[in-house]
Order: sequence, then C-alpha cells, then structure tokens
Amino acid sequence: MDIDDIVDDLLEGGGDEGTVAGICAAAAEAAAVCVMGDDAEDARGWGGRAPGSRTLKRGDCMWFAQYLAPVPVYSSRHFRKRFRVPLTLYRVLEAELPAVELTLLQRTDCTGRQGHPVFVKILNSLRRLGNGASFEDLDDQAHMSVESQRQAFMAFLRAVRTRFGPRFLNQEPTVAELQTISDRYAARGFPGCIGCVDCMKLIWKNCPRALKGQYHNPKDSKLAVLSCEAVVDSDLYCWHWFAGRPGTNNDRTVLDNSPFFLDVLAGRRQMHLPGGYELNGQQRDWLLYLLGDGAYPRWAIFFLPNHAAATEKEKHVAMCQTSVRKDVERFFGCLQGRFKILRGERHEWSDETLLLIAQVCIILHNMIVFMRKSRALDGEAADDHDHPPIDLVAEFDEPDGDGPGAPGAPGAPGAADEQPGPPAPAPLHALLGSYDAVMSEDGHMALRGALSDHLWNLRGEN
Repeated sequence: MDIDDIVDDLLEGGGDEGTVAGICAAAAEAAAVCVMGDDAEDARGWGGRAPGSRTLKRGDCMWFAQYLAPVPVYSSRHFRKRFRVPLTLYRVLEAELPAVELTLLQRTDCTGRQGHPVFVKILNSLRRLGNGASFEDLDDQAHMSVESQRQAFMAFLRAVRTRFGPRFLNQEPTVAELQTISDRYAARGFPGCIGCVDCMKLIWKNCPRALKGQYHNPKDSKLAVLSCEAVVDSDLYCWHWFAGRPGTNNDRTVLDNSPFFLDVLAGRRQMHLPGGYELNGQQRDWLLYLLGDGAYPRWAIFFLPNHAAATEKEKHVAMCQTSVRKDVERFFGCLQGRFKILRGERHEWSDETLLLIAQVCIILHNMIVFMRKSRALDGEAADDHDHPPIDLVAEFDEPDGDGPGAPGAPGAPGAADEQPGPPAPAPLHALLGSYDAVMSEDGHMALRGALSDHLWNLRGEN
C-alpha cells in the first residue's frame, strides 16, 4: 500500500483535508529524520557517543541530602556500609584531595554551566572501589557520564596516592613501633615476630597479549595474574605492599624482586631491637622474623610451618604458627571484603591503572586502621549527627610527630631541604655479611628450635 492509497482511505473515512494533510506532513518528517539518522550512523561507522537525555543539572545528586547534610537521612553507619569507608575518613578526603588534584574541584565550562561538585566525584569513586561496579552502573545515581566518571575516578586515585601515600604506603616502622608489634606477638607466643607475609592474586582479564607471558601462572588461572606481596601485623596494618613486577608470578619470584627483602638483605632495613628480645628466658640479639608459609626459603628472618610434623611437640608448634599466621589471610579477606573491586577479574587495559587501584585500597585500609587505633572513630559510634571533636586534618598531618606534617617527613614544608640524600653504599664485606646472616639456614634452624621449646613450655604452663 503506497501513500496515495492511505490518503484515499483517510478521506473516505470522513476525515477532513486539513487533518489528513497534518498526518501526512508528520509522517514525512518522521521518515526524513530516520533516513538522516541512518545516513549519519553509516558515515560515522560506529555508534559513537550519543548525547544523553538528562534533564537534571550537573551534580543534582541526592547523596548530599542523604548522607552529608547537617541532618542526613541516613546515619554514618549506613554511609560506611554503602561507601565502605567511615564518614570521618570521607571528611578528611574531601578537605585534602582537591588541593592536590585540581580536577576534583567544581569548575565552570565554556557555556557557563557548573560542573560536578567535589562530593559527587569522591563518593562516586568510593562507591566504585567498594562495589566494584562499572561506570554505567553508577550513572543513574551520580548523574555523570561515563567519561566524566572515569576522569574523576583516575583523579581521585592519583590524589589519594600523592597526598597519603608517603604516610600510609610502604612506610618503614620506627624502632618504637617495632617494639610494640613484637610485644603483641610475644603475648601470643612469638617474641621477636614483627608480622606475617604472604601473597594474594589479582586476575587480570584484559591483559594485552604481549604482556600475558610475563604474568601467566597456570596454577592460578588461565588468565594473567598479578602476585601481590604484603607484610601485616596483628592489627591488620599493612607495612609493606609490592606487586606488578614482570615475571613475578608466584611467591618465590615476588620474594626475589621485593624491595622490602632486598633492603633486608643489604642491611638497609631495621631488623634488630636495641635490647634484643627474650626467648626461653634468655635475651637474644637475633634478627627479627616474619611468619610465612612453606613457599618461603629457610632464612633466619622466616619462621615456617612444619608440614611433616611427627611428634606432639611438632604438631603443636605447627598449629600455633598456622593460627597466628592467619593475620595476613584475615588482611586479604578484609581488604577484598571492603573493596570488592579487588575481587574477581579485572578489566583494566593497563597494569599501571590496576596497580594504582590496589595501592589506593591499601592506603585507605591503613588509614581506617590508624583511625581505629587512635580512637578517631569513637565519635561516629557515640552520635551519628555530630562530628568527632578532633581536628581531622591535624590528626593525619601530625600523627605524634611521625607523619607527613612532621618536620623532615615526606610532604612537610621544607622537607626537601631537611631530608638526607641516599645512603652511602655499604662496604662489600659488610654487604656479604648481611646476606650471610639473613640467608643462614643455621640461623633458621636455631630459631625454629628455640621457638619450638618456647611454645611447648607455654603449653605446659597453661
């Protein structure tokens, strides 16, 4: 049926000529629009970025009224549950990050329209870290395009690592902190222990084919896998995090390339307490040690489980070592439970982006642990609507003269002038002596025998 037959049927049905002409004009206009759209898409060759149909203003998001208003709809408990960080920590991020990354500020475009506010960019980034959602999943909540979300997310990651990385990522503990960690492990039966070490795996689905051979381990996955090494204490504070070196596809290759253990071998890492530690009633000036699994070598800085235990004493020692070593397993479970973006298969195209995400998750986790230890989160538990009576920025700028705001610390004014240069290389005989002391199997066996007697004596006393 052509257009003439349609017009004749309309006229015979009793319609007037004006109505029929309007219907025909509308139909012709709709057909022209369809043809022009098809031609434009064919000329472009792909769908492209179609303009959105949002009628809301930029940043017209309900998150402020729901969580950040003076009288919010939801309490701080709901905020922590949905954004995976305490509200107190969010206040610190909102105050500090825009000064580091200017793209997080609310700006005006060339047409005079206001951009997205700071709280939308930060909360959107936190929700993606916590839920592992894609940018498309968050569009209906943040009212931001996919590209705007991606740019804000990358700016957020860079700002967190730049501002808080020197304080909360791979920061070497002081002698006092080592003593505190050793005392806590001594109360659990392991004097001289300063933490647990292990590796977790990040599956990288979109790894380029040219790089897949460098990160492939058939035992873990058919896809590329990044092995991440962590050293944590009993508070689940991560003192060391290392990942991403090409060829590090299992625990031993990660150990061979780890900056932490390379510093220990070279004698650049503090692995002694000033007065030593007491073990079996004797004051021993031995190296401090870590709890590891059977994948690590028999060095003097590792206390490993005995998987071939035959006697009751050996079985008891292996059980004690395995139970305390679960601190690092708890850390991995807590980290992946809080930031679900580290679970499952990652779809980033660059290993730098993947490692940046992991580093920011470690930094935020350490900040939460630090706030819990300093009791900065007690205000949220006491009253959801009142802010805790502490200066949060000063809390992180000057944590007992030990943080970025302390004189001579990274990020402090004038720190570049006060910081010493790189240490002078140690003499060859001292370097070889440090290697021999750390990699000594005799030292490992002596530590195992002394700790076994200590744990067995504790069992008899209890």
